[in-house]
Amino acid sequence: MGSSTFKRRDKQKGLEPDDCYFFESRSKVRGVKRWNPKTHPPPDLAIEVDIFSRSIAREPIYAALGVPELWRYDGNTLHCFHLTQGEYSAAKYSRVFPFLDVSLLGSFINRVQRGDDDSKVHREFVAWVKKNGWASEQE
Repeated sequence: MGSSTFKRRDKQKGLEPDDCYFFESRSKVRGVKRWNPKTHPPPDLAIEVDIFSRSIAREPIYAALGVPELWRYDGNTLHCFHLTQGEYSAAKYSRVFPFLDVSLLGSFINRVQRGDDDSKVHREFVAWVKKNGWASEQE
């Protein structure tokens, strides 16, 4: 759902992630134009790019919305957080992609940020995914 706005009036919380995704619950939000917390689940994964300092603490808002996994990129490191008992804790592996060591994904992002050739990095990323058995050779 990209950078959709998510609000929970009952908790007086809301925000707009840089990007967000529904995986397990995608069938429940397919075609939805406006997210409603009473009828729709929270995104399975939200992504925040925090290159500059933030004006508000966003983790408590994501927690109040019930987003189970949050990734933050600070311009150098990709961080993964899992929601457990209402709070986020750092994690090495994604829940959405259990095979994925998030720091390794971050290394590909950093190469693009440094100005490496996007196409080359993309090809190497796809090869890395296939080498580790996370996709079929046809994909």
